[in-house]
Amino acid sequence: MSKLKDRAQIWLHSSENFLSLPVQDLLTQLAEAFQSKESKIMSRRKFQERKWQPAEDFATYFNDKTLLAAHIRIDDEELIDSIIEGIPDTLLRQQAHMHCFNSSAQLLQAFSKVTLRKPSLAFGRHKDVSGNQPGPAVRCFNCNSVGHFAADCRKPKRAYGACYGCGSLEHLISHCNEKKNATKNEYNA
Repeated sequence: MSKLKDRAQIWLHSSENFLSLPVQDLLTQLAEAFQSKESKIMSRRKFQERKWQPAEDFATYFNDKTLLAAHIRIDDEELIDSIIEGIPDTLLRQQAHMHCFNSSAQLLQAFSKVTLRKPSLAFGRHKDVSGNQPGPAVRCFNCNSVGHFAADCRKPKRAYGACYGCGSLEHLISHCNEKKNATKNEYNA
């Protein structure tokens, strides 16, 4: 009791009954008074938003996700599915689903030596307004946008020889009518 400080010490001395309670009952009431209570919705949201980051190993991600799952009480099968869904790499996620893990320990063992590949620098590079870009601009073969490679493209895969604008195999982007904007003469002279 001498170790309590600040608000906990004031709470302990606020009632005469606390001093005569058994230690286990006193600890239970102390936990009820000062334990932060987070709603189940917020706990579930934190659990679902937790993703495996490229800078951490899988065991750290797994342990964090398991600790968050303890607050919302989910079964092992749902825990395994949620851990797999938190893997950002599509190929790793598909392989984990195909493996059909029976326990979370098997999942941890299988991914213990797996590391996430960091996203390419082309996505994170910002254009320099002055034109002093460090190298040639990277252009995507899939969507023809500048700044990323086709391997990192988030758009659906385009058929070979299809129009970059609408995806049609009948014409190229230079003859595409969908993406061209009609120019209007807005000058009043």
